[in-house]
Amino acid sequence: MATITKRGKRWRAQVRLLGHPPLSGTFATKGEAQAWATHTESDILAGTLTVGTRKTLRQAIQRYLEEVTPTHRGAVKEAQNFAALLNRLPFVDAPVSSITTPMIAEWRDSLAKEVKPGTVIKYLGHVNSVMEVARREWQWIDVNPCKDVKRPRNSKHRDGIFTQQQIDDLAAVLPETAKAVFLFAIETAMRRGEILGLEWRDVNLERRFLTLQTTKNGDKRQVPLSSRACEILRGRIGESRPFDIAVECLRPQLAKGFKAAGIEGMRLHDARHTACTFMAQKVDVLTLARILGHRDLRSLSIYYNKPASEIADLLD
Repeated sequence: MATITKRGKRWRAQVRLLGHPPLSGTFATKGEAQAWATHTESDILAGTLTVGTRKTLRQAIQRYLEEVTPTHRGAVKEAQNFAALLNRLPFVDAPVSSITTPMIAEWRDSLAKEVKPGTVIKYLGHVNSVMEVARREWQWIDVNPCKDVKRPRNSKHRDGIFTQQQIDDLAAVLPETAKAVFLFAIETAMRRGEILGLEWRDVNLERRFLTLQTTKNGDKRQVPLSSRACEILRGRIGESRPFDIAVECLRPQLAKGFKAAGIEGMRLHDARHTACTFMAQKVDVLTLARILGHRDLRSLSIYYNKPASEIADLLD
């Protein structure tokens, strides 16, 4: 027999049948709780409730964190995302077999009222990954309920680039290492993580290039170095690493520097946009894609932000 109770803003359904261990789940609406309870009772009576269908989404996420997440490059960040995600999943204690596409869609719409589209897409992606592994490898479910859920349209890509005056103003107020990181990003279009993870053994100043052993897409990549980039690196010789600073220290230093320089609405990643736009004036598109590590040339449209007025001058 099913019991439906309200706990705060959530509804808890519990199914108890003689000779079968009790099952429960928490849902956003009373209707979802009742539908799940009816479905679960039916499966129990029909004898179709398997071990997999008794596993909850929380258990699936925990197993995913133990077996799958450690194999990913961004394992630490992914684990942090899942920790935050658990508090936003109203049906996290429901059996994975009872979670439906409409439930995921309703959760998506509710989540969209609280966080940005990019966060909704990220959380949907995490749940989809867990469900897909539960379907393909663990065989806990036959169908991934996330498969047909439409993702929201992401926010527009950032298109800000630093002016030379802003670069000079920011360099004038940043601490030495933070300044070196910022200017090196302007020269190379490298990502923050790539810069902070750089080791001296990967730098070849004589031949003016460095090697990124692991990048965002998993490929090894060689980055050519401008004369200014080489100058920055030579100024770092003697340090244990070219840019020996933790991201936890770099982030507040940059924030303070942006404020002191009077620069609003910009961040370090905009240095990548800036570098790409500068480089596009000197190299062809295929070379630019190789420098940035893009397999798809369409991705360059995110970073190449030359104003139409300047492009017009090139046509004359």
